[in-house]
Amino acid sequence: VTITPEAAGKEGSSMNLRARERKTVRELLYGLLLVSGNDAATALAEAVSGSESKFADLMNQKAQEIGMRNTQFINASGLPIQGHYSTAYDLAVLTRYALKNGNFAKVVSTKVKEVSGTSYRNGRRLINHNKLLWRDQYVTGVKTGYTQAAGGCLVSSASRDGKVLISVVLKTSYIYDDTHQLFDYGFEKENNRSNIVSNGMNKGVHG
Repeated sequence: VTITPEAAGKEGSSMNLRARERKTVRELLYGLLLVSGNDAATALAEAVSGSESKFADLMNQKAQEIGMRNTQFINASGLPIQGHYSTAYDLAVLTRYALKNGNFAKVVSTKVKEVSGTSYRNGRRLINHNKLLWRDQYVTGVKTGYTQAAGGCLVSSASRDGKVLISVVLKTSYIYDDTHQLFDYGFEKENNRSNIVSNGMNKGVHG
């Protein structure tokens, strides 16, 4: 992908792309999902559809296909704009769908990634913004987010004892603590449910 001036100049968080440099799609995905690169989001959208607005149309089509009923995308980055919205439930639906893609699952679980350099820089070391990947061995992703309008946001996945949970917290100053508590609650409920089923089966076997 050849980076356009529009993509390189995108406001907000970035992977520090430069106009006219070339990056692979995979490198841009790491820049998008590890460091919230709005420049990477724009570059990928332009590469797929020719423009960010046309790519947003594809995003909305996919959202409807997978059951996101209260979502409308206007841009590829999530930067605030009139008419761009979603819900915690819809983001969980999207995450469940996306994690079925092995490439996506691998990227969002990556803590650190080195990507190639350019004539402008010797290289880039991308460090995942999701601190839960370092704090909790069960966490497998997924994505942080922040704007002044949305506040602190975190979509997370965790796997423990063969069970996978997805957590979505929005507009909070305690994205990691809130998520950790939700996972503790969720896995405790799952364990209790498994114990009830197991005990019921044992009682059935023993009459």
